[in-house]
Amino acid sequence: MDLDILQKLDLPPGITLTARILFIRILNRIKTLKNICFCDGKPLCEDAEKGYYEKSRKTQLSLIVQYCNEFSRSMAAEQAREKKIRIILPPRTTVDLKKSKQESLKAMYRAKNTGIKTRPHLLLCAVCQYGSGVKPGEAFDNLPELLELVKKTPDTRITLVEAADWMMCAPCPSWTEENYCVHSLGKCGLSNQLRDMRVLQKTGLDYGATIKARSLYSIILKKIPSTLEICRFDNPSTSMWHSGCGKRRTNSPDYEKGRKKLMKDLKIGNKK
Repeated sequence: MDLDILQKLDLPPGITLTARILFIRILNRIKTLKNICFCDGKPLCEDAEKGYYEKSRKTQLSLIVQYCNEFSRSMAAEQAREKKIRIILPPRTTVDLKKSKQESLKAMYRAKNTGIKTRPHLLLCAVCQYGSGVKPGEAFDNLPELLELVKKTPDTRITLVEAADWMMCAPCPSWTEENYCVHSLGKCGLSNQLRDMRVLQKTGLDYGATIKARSLYSIILKKIPSTLEICRFDNPSTSMWHSGCGKRRTNSPDYEKGRKKLMKDLKIGNKK
């Protein structure tokens, strides 16, 4: 039984993982107890054939945050708690998310002359949101508000930082107090770390750089005309490197639209 489970999870014996990674992988990969808790068609325990696992799996998957900005999961979780439904990996509450949004926005506006902290790839996410028409107040991150500030005050300073800094990511359902991003099927958001490194490599910048917003976006929009080189991942959906965002073979139409629009708004020339 144990080896069957490890094979389905694509894990070796003796591996140590965080509970979040392990439980999300179990729920995604093991859809039924058939062929695990059965031998020659007979259940190895009484509960195996009663459908308890399958029913609980469906409930838990509807309540666990796996990707960025799954605010609806927090709302669903609160309704579940009222019904006394236990959640294996409970998401942040809506009260916490809204409070964090207000406090982090105040900090962001205060830092406009010294350096608003954000991880590199989020500046591309802001462009995607801009292209899709997301406006301030409509997302549980601070990217629409950041871009609105940049449009009004292009000399706003931005500091590139490692990890999911509170100033930009505080209201995200996937954020933790340790400045970790816990989406992408595991702690720390490996796919987002790789996106950051790709952005830094393409732009020639490094963590700690503080640059005026218009100059920074001029570098980004000119050197990164497509999301393919930054956001493409070929890993399967249950991999810790998988991300629900980023097409494998095509540029994001939202990024393409947002890039053209922002270059016009910030009066950035496009030689390509």
